[in-house]
Amino acid sequence: MQNDDFNIDVVIAEITAFAENMHAKNQHKKKVCLRCMMIIPLVFMVLMFTMDTAKVVYLLLWVISLFIFCAYLIVIDYIDDKLARKLNELNIEIKEKQADTSLTDSIKAFLSEVQL
Repeated sequence: MQNDDFNIDVVIAEITAFAENMHAKNQHKKKVCLRCMMIIPLVFMVLMFTMDTAKVVYLLLWVISLFIFCAYLIVIDYIDDKLARKLNELNIEIKEKQADTSLTDSIKAFLSEVQL
């Protein structure tokens, strides 16, 4: 039995488009999280040293925020890796729209945006 509505090329094209879109979103989420990982703990650290209130609270918030950002990055990377493995099983490669930037490159880009 052959179904005329079912076209394997269309399905593979849709899967590839979905995977490329998901990978691009994951890369963007990683960049945003790395920026937040630099800014928010810095705010807590500044508050900790400038306020005369209990410094332990700000220190605790600082450490907890770092753990939350690290956990979020791990989850995003796990989802991206799982997607890549599933596509590898189907022998589908996704095209990189943009080369992955390293941590130092994203820090340099962030600092160049901050310095107006």
